[in-house]
Amino acid sequence: LLVERIGGGSRFDDLIAAPDGNRLDKARRHLGIPRDDTGGAQDEGRQLEGTLLVDEVLAVAPRPVDEPHARRFALDAARRRSAARVAAFRAVEARTFDRTLHDAREVRINWSRGFVRAIVAGHGAPIVFIHGITGTLSNFAPLAGALVAHRRCVLVDLPGHGLSGGLDLTGSQARPLLVEVISEVIIQTVGDTPAVLVGNSLGGMSALYVAADRPDLVAGVAVLGEPAFAFPGAVAKFPLSLLGRRGVGRLLLRVPPPPLAIYARSMRRAFGRRALNHMGSDALDANRLAVWAGGHASSVAGLMHSLMTAKGCARSEVPLRPDDYDAIDVPIWFLWGTEDPFMPYEAGLPWIERFAHATSDVVVGGHLPWFDAPDLARERIEALT
Repeated sequence: LLVERIGGGSRFDDLIAAPDGNRLDKARRHLGIPRDDTGGAQDEGRQLEGTLLVDEVLAVAPRPVDEPHARRFALDAARRRSAARVAAFRAVEARTFDRTLHDAREVRINWSRGFVRAIVAGHGAPIVFIHGITGTLSNFAPLAGALVAHRRCVLVDLPGHGLSGGLDLTGSQARPLLVEVISEVIIQTVGDTPAVLVGNSLGGMSALYVAADRPDLVAGVAVLGEPAFAFPGAVAKFPLSLLGRRGVGRLLLRVPPPPLAIYARSMRRAFGRRALNHMGSDALDANRLAVWAGGHASSVAGLMHSLMTAKGCARSEVPLRPDDYDAIDVPIWFLWGTEDPFMPYEAGLPWIERFAHATSDVVVGGHLPWFDAPDLARERIEALT
């Protein structure tokens, strides 16, 4: 049972209502919550500043005689663990921003299912940066830093990532929710001015969704790396494919991330050796902590399950529809790495050519090609604005 609340996120009583038999009864007893009346849990739930894993509480909290004391113990323990996670993440992120985005400010974007966090810096034509799955907005800090002198840069943490709120996809498809949240980011940070969307992987697919469904908000799109499942035939390979398995993905994402050196080795094939060197240890460390810091394992696992099957293939409703290629009437630029593990450029080119105003470049590298060719990425994005 995952009970989460970050700055106005999911309601405590909604989350504890999930049936789990005796296990849930045991959790309720330790938290001092009556079985048939969860109304009193709301006020206690509002005290949570982070993530409370009931399994963790049961492991560390002895059964005291005083039930109100048990509740306070559990909430305090959760608050301390959450604060430590967030502090570690912010420290790493701050070092990245100190070198790239000195005058950035943090804003909260509310939408129908919660909130997301964005970083805004600079003045001029707006550019919105959207990271990929299990990533964070700091992935784009160096690129935004190269553009911020003459552009207004908005970097967003997608739901369930970084310090944004969670996302409940129960009974919903991912596309309309991704379109809604990115649209709200544009409207609340840059107003009515159409923005250039820069996205990597899931972020690139989200940018194409928004360009098709909300053309009034988009002036151009830069897709950096293969755009997740936007094109038919894309496959998420092991171990990423495990995140699409119900229960398995949530379990994997709940485990504390490995040490930075081990994480770097595991990401070498996907990101590319040269990109890892250019990222630097702080940006890579922020990516390592992106899901764990906010404690939204269930949100990210649910998002992945809504996008792909257990074999790592896209669900039928996820790729762009045939009419989307005609609906997108803005300039699109694709930057593709020769060693991108999700789809080779040759397989993606026929789909790129279906857009009316698309161009592309190929560089030696992996799934984060703007780190392999930073000057090229900057020049092409400037040309879109």
